[in-house]
Amino acid sequence: MEDLVDTEMSAAGAPGVSYAVVDGGGITSAGGHGVVRIGGDEAVTPDTPFLTGSISKSFTAMAVMQLVEAGKVDLDGDVSSYVDGFRGRPAGAITIRLLLSHTSGFSTLQGNTPADVSSGPGEPASRIDRAAEVVPANPPGYRWEYSNLNYEILGGLVEVVSGQEYQAHVAGHSLEPVGMDHSFVSDGEVHESMATVHTPWFGTHQPLPDPTTAEEKAAVVLVNAGSGLGVGETTDLRTSITARALGLEYVSEGARWAQKALFIGLVLLRGVFGVFSLWFPLLTTLAAAWAIFVLVPRVGGAPIATIRVFAPDFGLALVATAVTGVLWAVFRLGVGYTGRSVPDRRVSS
Repeated sequence: MEDLVDTEMSAAGAPGVSYAVVDGGGITSAGGHGVVRIGGDEAVTPDTPFLTGSISKSFTAMAVMQLVEAGKVDLDGDVSSYVDGFRGRPAGAITIRLLLSHTSGFSTLQGNTPADVSSGPGEPASRIDRAAEVVPANPPGYRWEYSNLNYEILGGLVEVVSGQEYQAHVAGHSLEPVGMDHSFVSDGEVHESMATVHTPWFGTHQPLPDPTTAEEKAAVVLVNAGSGLGVGETTDLRTSITARALGLEYVSEGARWAQKALFIGLVLLRGVFGVFSLWFPLLTTLAAAWAIFVLVPRVGGAPIATIRVFAPDFGLALVATAVTGVLWAVFRLGVGYTGRSVPDRRVSS
């Protein structure tokens, strides 16, 4: 197992991994490899807390079913029967059973819009208010389609019916009874022992910034120049001043060769299309921009804003490709027609 983990970690470029094997009701093997944050030296252990993401839906489903067993929720009851905000709304007739089984009519795209990954006390209630405004993409029960919106509503339902905040209810009814002493529900606070989440960045991984604590400090840095991509960037200027002002450590990202390569590659890519006629590149780049901003979100079930949260490198590449393509085609047209329309002012004798 250890050799396998070492090999696969190297291939994945992940900073850390923790695992456990359960057999016959007991843990037969467990281990931790790597570090909790790239650039740090705190080792991952079998007890290191990790952000579980959508696996949390299992705990929400359990909380709902506990309320069902207690006779407080009817699986075939409408959500509007429990949450006042859904009364008279398009989604008000959706049943709890349909929400649990992802057959409510909400689409994957609707569940990923907007890109909101904040957490803390009262968060489910604020999300359920937004959900009440959404018109389902399909009729209830018409088709199965995974959607985060279903469980945002269920999380709010747990709070309304139980009279407890989601965090307190799940901790008291699920985590504590089974002895999950090292687990907790996100509460918006900083937990030093928790593994830092890293997002992909052109073959590497970058750590997401840690949430800030109630310290009452701030810094304002204004620069009268926009930041380029790999070239002419102002990131180090702004961030280093901010870090110094707040008493934080800042390590420069250095030359950022990946960003420079992306910039140069996209410029060269636009140049290849220059061999075509003046108008054909504009049509193709407009089609590509439409596909990136409209088709990709529909097929992938996530808008560009959400993609940039969870895969910032991929999201940046998509946006940069779409925008630079159209701008380059328009620029070529301008140069082409301007060059043709300039009169010959040479004097002949």
